[in-house]
Amino acid sequence: MPLPQAQSYTRNTEWSTGFVLVLSFVFVVWSAFQWVATRDWLMAIFAFKQTLITLSGFMFLGFARLTIGPHLSEGVLSLLANMLVAGMAGGQLWFFSVLLKDYNARLWMLRVMIVLAVVFLVLAVLMLLGHKQWALPLTNSLGSVGLLWIVITMLAAPKTATEPFIPRAGFLAYLALFVSLNIIPVLTYLGLTPETPILYFGNIGMLVFD
Repeated sequence: MPLPQAQSYTRNTEWSTGFVLVLSFVFVVWSAFQWVATRDWLMAIFAFKQTLITLSGFMFLGFARLTIGPHLSEGVLSLLANMLVAGMAGGQLWFFSVLLKDYNARLWMLRVMIVLAVVFLVLAVLMLLGHKQWALPLTNSLGSVGLLWIVITMLAAPKTATEPFIPRAGFLAYLALFVSLNIIPVLTYLGLTPETPILYFGNIGMLVFD
């Protein structure tokens, strides 16, 4: 690629990633204000989840390396990023365990989500204690399990007499997109798929669609 085109591509990438990261932060602020105004527990969980996702994007899209990386000891940034992966996965499961109640999801399946969310929290602590070598692969493996479990829980939910605010069909379409975007990084980090430009779009998509 000629140098001018490469420079243009780099600038466009930086602008697009910056815009999406700011948009993700806007979701955090919006949900926090919604929680303050309504005291809706779901909004509080969404704000927590979206904060972890935004921080994760800040790490994996390279902004942390450029801003705070030079001021941290070697390995600290990597450790924080890996812990955020576990925290993000746990936050997502916690959020869906509450949201899917509106779709009449089976209680025991929602409890499995809560258990998985706690497991991710434990894995984050284990990474902090120096067990990253096996805790991180386990996090990625359980991440794929958690994604599939969310979909299975939704599909197994008995239909309700009245449609929730987001119709069931529309929510299933969202879940299909959600899982597709989230499974790309997981499979890449597990070494099951090669690293391709699609990974970039997966990381970008998580900031907006999670």
